[in-house]
Amino acid sequence: MARSATENLTAWKLLLSLAQGGGISEAAFSAGMDIAACSRLLRRLEDELGFKLIDHFSRPAKLTQEAVSILPAVAGFAASFDRLQSACSACRSVPLAIHLGIPVNVARRGLSAVLKEYEKIDPAMQFVTVSDADHEDVLDGKADVAYLPYRPSAEGLMLWRINEIGNCLLASPAYLARCGVPKHPRDLIRHSIIVRSGRHYPVTRQLECEEQRVPLMSARVAFSGDVPSGREALLAGEGIAIDFSFHAFQAEIEAGLVQVVMPGWHRPAWLMTLAVSRSSMSNTRLMSFCRWFAAHEARASRIRAQEVREYVAKIKSRD
Repeated sequence: MARSATENLTAWKLLLSLAQGGGISEAAFSAGMDIAACSRLLRRLEDELGFKLIDHFSRPAKLTQEAVSILPAVAGFAASFDRLQSACSACRSVPLAIHLGIPVNVARRGLSAVLKEYEKIDPAMQFVTVSDADHEDVLDGKADVAYLPYRPSAEGLMLWRINEIGNCLLASPAYLARCGVPKHPRDLIRHSIIVRSGRHYPVTRQLECEEQRVPLMSARVAFSGDVPSGREALLAGEGIAIDFSFHAFQAEIEAGLVQVVMPGWHRPAWLMTLAVSRSSMSNTRLMSFCRWFAAHEARASRIRAQEVREYVAKIKSRD
């Protein structure tokens, strides 16, 4: 629903500008508007108030007697809003450290740039990243906000749904040269796999490709645990990684140290979610950041998902 003109501070400030005698052109310039938009807004204000504010036949435009009579109240309203903005700016100048939980599996390449971008909005906000904080860490106060690869129970939490993110299966050339290249999930029964595990990490029990769903079965689990150790196992050629993000290994893929296997197949999508404790909802600066970050990641994740689809399609076309 469009905001009414009487609730639009710009409309009232246009009236104050007109009171200085410069006419509509100067009032529009001071507001950063074109003259036509300025005139439309003022006419809407008149329509909603039910009386004329401007003598449109005089040049430059002059205020009506009714407009002059309300100018003190308008000036007081604008001044109060300016004081409110100043008070908010003063609050934003107070240093605030935000402990932000980020999954290790999320690529760090662009994360610092994203956080720096928000520091332009709130220069006194500082970020301390916490690896793999989960929703219990948020409830326990160990993290202010957590970016999660799953959707927890909403009890005690405020949640933002980001996106569903898929991945690719990865292996080193050395492993594939030694053990062969699987073409279908049933081939994994002759292979070792590397899986991710954690306190609340969604365990992979099946693989998917479009509408197909196949149970995950393998000869052995070469490694189960955290991403850094799993990375070492992958690069050492110990097995096929099931749970790693494409973008977290993009540099290794581009360098030929790791390659995608069984293109099109992937673990069930991660339900990427941003979580903050409901007890923190009074922290307006934290909540503003959460809304901004959730919107940013929703857009960025769609781009990343498209990049993975295009990469997989390119590999399949070569095969």
